[in-house]
Amino acid sequence: AICIGLGVLYTRYVTPVYKASTKVFIRNGDDNSTTRSGSNDIIDNALFGGKQVNIDNEIVLIQSKDLLSRVVEKFQFNIQYFNEGNIKRSELYTDAPFIYEPLHIQDSTTTLLFFIKNISKDSALLELDKGVEKGGKHAFYFHWGSEVTLGKSRFKLLAKSGVSEKQLFPLYVTWSPVNRTVSEIEKNLMVSPYSQKTTVIQLDLKAANGKRAADILDAIVNEYKLMN
Repeated sequence: AICIGLGVLYTRYVTPVYKASTKVFIRNGDDNSTTRSGSNDIIDNALFGGKQVNIDNEIVLIQSKDLLSRVVEKFQFNIQYFNEGNIKRSELYTDAPFIYEPLHIQDSTTTLLFFIKNISKDSALLELDKGVEKGGKHAFYFHWGSEVTLGKSRFKLLAKSGVSEKQLFPLYVTWSPVNRTVSEIEKNLMVSPYSQKTTVIQLDLKAANGKRAADILDAIVNEYKLMN
């Protein structure tokens, strides 16, 4: 009974972590040979001929800051939506009932965070953390689709069809600097050879939302293809 109780408490209080995986086949031109760092390239070329692919180099490219930054900027993975419950928060990702559309970011090095409450089909209440905007309003109503100004930052919040007035818990939105989101991805991204006998690379990514993790991996693979 004690073990069961602890298990229930752990499930209720701890945010789940999901893992998404994918594989990339690295083409070698006219052959299927592959090299790893430290191998004897002269001997490999004599035996196999053709263009060699260094898997280690491809791994470095896939997890490079340049590639990850492009992915984050292109698909706006630095914008996140959360449901703030009584016990734990959950990342909503595409299940959020609205879309945050940045128009102008005042400071691209600082995270912007605000809560959305009292949601209706026409409007909602935007609430800031205390002290975020000195001398300004900490809470105000806005209409969906209208331009909102916080300091010198401007954005729109666009309601999705069927936005519900029955939202029990407040939602909050974060816009993070690109390099901060890249660092978060780097910490949870594993890129490794699938096996020593193939030119296949495996990518694994852990995240609080499984669909977001899968979409990030898809975007990384597509961007990698564009760079080659």
